Amino acid sequence: MPRLWILLLLMLGLVDLYSQNLKDSIFQKLDEYYLTGRFREGLQLSEQLLQSPTSFTADKLAFVKMKQGLFLKDVDRFKDAFNILESVKTEQENNGDTLSIFYCELLQHCSYAAAASTKWDESEAWARQSLKLAEALVGKKHPLYALALFHVGYINNHRRRYIEADQYFQEALTLQKTTLGEHHRDYAQTLQILGSLNINQAKITQAQVYFEQALKARLPVFPSDHPRIATLYNAQGVVLIRRGEVENAEIWLRKSIEAGKSLGDYGLFVRYLASFNLANIFLGLGRIQEAQELILEILPLVLKMQNADHPDYAMNLQTLAHTYQRQGKFDQAEETMKKVLKLREKTLGTKHPHYGESLGFLGSLYLEKKDWEAAVPLFEEATACMQSIQGNLHPDYGQNLFDWGFALFYSGERKEGMKKTQEAFKILQNAYGLNHLDVVRTQYRMATMLKSVGDFEAASLLAKTAGATQQKLLIRAATYFSENDLETYTYGFSQDLSKQFALLAPETATKNWDDVNGTYYNNLLFYKGFVAQQVFQLRAFIRQQGDTILRAKLDQWQNLYRQIGQEYAKTVADRSTDLAVLERSAAALEKELAQEAKAFVQLRQEVHWTDVQQHLKSNEAAIEFFNYQPNPDDPEVMYAAAVIRPGWKTPRLVQLCKEMDLNLASAVTVQPWLKGQRGIEPVQKADLKDVYELIWKPLDTLLHGVKTIYFSPVGILNTLPMHAQSMGKSKKMLSDRYDLVLMSSTRSLVDEVQDQSSRPQNAFLVGGVNYDRASNSRVKEELVNGTALRTRTALRSSTALRDGHWINLPGSAYEVTQLESILGSQRIATTVLKDTAATEESVKQYLAAPKVALDVIHFATHGFTFRDTLLRSAFHYTVLQNPLLRSGLVLAGANDRLLRDSLHLEDGILTAFEISGFNVQGTKLVVLSACDSGLGEIRREEGVFGLSRAFKMAGAKALLLSLWEAPDEETAEFMTGFYQRWLNGKSLREAFWKTRDKMRKRYTDPQKWAGFVLWE
Repeated sequence: MPRLWILLLLMLGLVDLYSQNLKDSIFQKLDEYYLTGRFREGLQLSEQLLQSPTSFTADKLAFVKMKQGLFLKDVDRFKDAFNILESVKTEQENNGDTLSIFYCELLQHCSYAAAASTKWDESEAWARQSLKLAEALVGKKHPLYALALFHVGYINNHRRRYIEADQYFQEALTLQKTTLGEHHRDYAQTLQILGSLNINQAKITQAQVYFEQALKARLPVFPSDHPRIATLYNAQGVVLIRRGEVENAEIWLRKSIEAGKSLGDYGLFVRYLASFNLANIFLGLGRIQEAQELILEILPLVLKMQNADHPDYAMNLQTLAHTYQRQGKFDQAEETMKKVLKLREKTLGTKHPHYGESLGFLGSLYLEKKDWEAAVPLFEEATACMQSIQGNLHPDYGQNLFDWGFALFYSGERKEGMKKTQEAFKILQNAYGLNHLDVVRTQYRMATMLKSVGDFEAASLLAKTAGATQQKLLIRAATYFSENDLETYTYGFSQDLSKQFALLAPETATKNWDDVNGTYYNNLLFYKGFVAQQVFQLRAFIRQQGDTILRAKLDQWQNLYRQIGQEYAKTVADRSTDLAVLERSAAALEKELAQEAKAFVQLRQEVHWTDVQQHLKSNEAAIEFFNYQPNPDDPEVMYAAAVIRPGWKTPRLVQLCKEMDLNLASAVTVQPWLKGQRGIEPVQKADLKDVYELIWKPLDTLLHGVKTIYFSPVGILNTLPMHAQSMGKSKKMLSDRYDLVLMSSTRSLVDEVQDQSSRPQNAFLVGGVNYDRASNSRVKEELVNGTALRTRTALRSSTALRDGHWINLPGSAYEVTQLESILGSQRIATTVLKDTAATEESVKQYLAAPKVALDVIHFATHGFTFRDTLLRSAFHYTVLQNPLLRSGLVLAGANDRLLRDSLHLEDGILTAFEISGFNVQGTKLVVLSACDSGLGEIRREEGVFGLSRAFKMAGAKALLLSLWEAPDEETAEFMTGFYQRWLNGKSLREAFWKTRDKMRKRYTDPQKWAGFVLWE
């Protein structure tokens, strides 16, 4: 053979060899992608290879197709994965290749994909077939056999055969550990599924151990945003939900969601799974709208991956039904739940716990509607379903058993109903422990039942235990939640506090039980102002620490807060920034601060009613006013008082009156748009005569010999000047009999004893404001050429004010001039902003981050408060949802708003929202010499949401405020008299009382002076 031909043949042989080696390296690449979890890259490569199927032998082609199916499964495209894998399986069977390791692996993957596609029978058959084949091919000491064990365990877990599943998983785990090591993906996968198995059995602690081990095994192999890591973040969140630690659970679920988003379409499954769990957290926290929005966002993702018959679609649809129920949309909830029930019966059958769960959900809807006859059979069936699958120790069984008993009790079968609820409570307590929100809510429901059969002592014990647990949960929540989230969470608990008193009110009014009355007063000390105090203490704690990173984060949060306030100052059309993005960023940062400064919760000492009692003198009393709803089905609210005096063995609880009667008696409901201007005479005066009969006369016998009363109001009582209440038919007022000290909570007697007589070292005064102009050169230039005049004309026709603009206040100019003189004569360092210099920018420079603590902050200007959003006006603050944005102070240039907007300046409106982000810690006194400065939206135990709350959150110790329109000249007179007395040696309280008494003698009309109150 010629040498040239020999050379050519050799070259062709080398080309074939190179081609074969190239193909082998490609197959190795597919294996590498699969083993290292690079599923997207593997899927892309497999799809590229399959574009030229004729270039592979049959066995290589089958290998590539199987890998394609695996990658599809691992990027959560389960339907596509099942179709591909089943087609390869059919091809292998047609070719007679059913006794190979390849076919054994294929059976396992087909089983997994079938289970993910809810094809349970096929999945189990293929899993068991692969187990037999693996044993025949490689024996029982090989990783292939371990993987076959895993798949048999997997389908048993899906079918709720937990004992069998655990046996298979444990055998697989032991074999994988010895043959593959503790960082192999198969070992980590078995750990994760064991965690899920233990979740299903309510073995929460063991589940968490498995999930943590799985995460430890995977982190060295996979990046932090990998789907396999993201699913474990979600799993950790689920564990924490089941343990009742929803605050911490939210952190893990959000990590999972963010990881899923970064993966695009490849992270859809983990994203919607974690979002579903987060939505259920929101439901538990009372954040119903957020939960609903999240579910409506998830449902299209589920349909994109699955179909409308898939269990995951039904799972999310059920949560949507729950949001309808919580919103009171019972018809929508019922229609949706019945749809879910049919879907689950079709796809899962009636012997699946999810079907039982849906029966229970529908039953709970009928419970809320008090349709006992419809609820009873549903809970009976749900309980039987759960018992047959999960046993009689599982909390899901316990919850359905409790609801069944509850429905039976109120349908008339009291004995049997009580028996079932007591049995169920033991199950729930054993599964969750006492420190779990579900157990707390169950205790309250049981207490209601016990009260209805006359067992008040047992009811009170349960209510007391539940209340103590709630406080623990709330303190823990404060280390995770933002202010808004904590407020929502607290609101749910305060509703339970109302239920607690409603349970016991008939007995406490006559028996004065030491234990019950003391517990209730303690609860009031805990809940009143809880959120505001926690927010202040967190910020104060961070400022006092030497942690520069935490301080930097706090500064970053304050900057975001200011940006949010500036954007809200604009109309919706003028806002340049996505407010939702800013608010989410601020909330996330706030949560980080709470989590990283957990030690701040120790600042809140536990205060007992006896601690308050020890701070009372013999002629003093402390009163916590509170309100509650006697019947949850009736909106009627009752007011009551809890009273402490020295020497008493227990507080005394006194029921007072209905809120409706108090509203009529107070007569302070002047039209909102007529309120809000210092210097405007009120159109309607308050009728103060009947309030005494409703609130104070019932307490007379308890207050004999008392001179000083420390009291904390609630609800509408926050809007009433108690000192000016007429005492029956006499001309005397309540202040003639008592020295009244107004407090946010009587715990203030214990928390911090302020030196009432201490003189201020410095003061910051704002007044005599020019609302038409501001000291800015660009504004002055516009004023000269007449542009500002046209601006004011436009503004006059678009505000909520009757005369079109804020009028200047001569009395306030006189007031700050006098105060500057008085303070100067006492050598007190004073900063004054007035006329055009009193701009919003200047005020913020002083108060947002003062260089030294300011002892006194005094505003003499217009104030406004809109307590609801019903008023429609071009003055857009009236319609904002946040009540702290509907209260504020008016500063220089506010009438030139359109001009100032065009120059990118502040609008001259300093809102309570902006003030709440200031740092005035250590300020002895804030004086708001402005109308309505003590008013705002009222929210249960958190009190008034307005300027007073804002300055308290910013750190002020005491506030001097007005409850109604403040007449300009009389206000100036009141303030100058108050300062003269305080600086000449009187305590804050004495100076206030003496000034009020002198004004009363001078002016017979209480409107001139009675609206001023001193809050401590």
